Amino acid sequence: MDDVLLLAYLHFLAISILYYDWALTLDIEMSSIWRRPVSVSAVFFVLNRYLSIVGNVFITVFNFKKLSLPSCQSYGLFHQLFLVVNQVLVCMLLTIRTWALYGRNIRILLFIIGIAALLLGVASWSLVGQDQTFPIVVGGCHMELSNKTGIHLAVAWEALLGFDSLIFILTLLKTYRVRPRHDFILPKRINIVSLVLRDGAIYYAVMVLANLANILTLYLSSPILKGCLSSFASCISVTMMSRLMLNLHSTASAGIFSTLPSPYPSDGVAFTSRPLDLDFEMHSNDTEYELDVKAPVQSLHARTKYIVQEAGVQEIELVNRDALGQEDVL
Repeated sequence: MDDVLLLAYLHFLAISILYYDWALTLDIEMSSIWRRPVSVSAVFFVLNRYLSIVGNVFITVFNFKKLSLPSCQSYGLFHQLFLVVNQVLVCMLLTIRTWALYGRNIRILLFIIGIAALLLGVASWSLVGQDQTFPIVVGGCHMELSNKTGIHLAVAWEALLGFDSLIFILTLLKTYRVRPRHDFILPKRINIVSLVLRDGAIYYAVMVLANLANILTLYLSSPILKGCLSSFASCISVTMMSRLMLNLHSTASAGIFSTLPSPYPSDGVAFTSRPLDLDFEMHSNDTEYELDVKAPVQSLHARTKYIVQEAGVQEIELVNRDALGQEDVL
């Protein structure tokens, strides 16, 4: 009975963090996501956040509802699939961020997708061959997991930890390479390359601790407490990912996939921010601005003009006007 109470406390701790953070950041979400045109990253953000928010309502109800054995078994499978879907969405958002950081390099995208597919296969394997019992206990439906099942599930969480490590390494390598070259483009107060690295490092540190703690429960805890931190790790992951995307969307006003041309094609970063300390010329279209700025870009005139689209997935065109007044779109 003490173990059941501990499960309940851990579950309420997890969903309390999820819902409290949602309430805290709802105003930022409204201004950065809902009041802007639809973008790919915004769609995945909404799916990631609200699938977890709605799904955990059902998880909470069934955790504390007395069910028949067949219903309890079905709930156990649903809970595991729910956790997998949540983590897949988080991984997709991490992939989008990293792909954008690498200037939408298709080779990087294929590499990440290949590794993700391999790890997803490992996670799918963890859902088969399990040896479970579902005792009906006071207070709801809870799973007792054998050592074999604990190992299966631990491998799935280890695969997730491996993917997080891959994304963090790719982020670290890219930001180390491009940060000095883009200091002249992005104002220091809104250096998005630094923002991506900072948020990525915080996310990775928190998730390493949460996932390692959950993995240890799967190996070492009693049968009913194996995986007792799964909901906690999942809610923390969704919450951290939501924070990362809100930070990026509120800073990168032109969207996560906006393209910033550069004389160094391999270093193009697809995050952009609207400079706040420069003068804008408003046009009839409220979402479009023209900004005159000096950019030390080789082979271009010193005076350039940026066309900034204030919407989700939009392109930023670097327009070079020559002496005759003609425009060349780069």
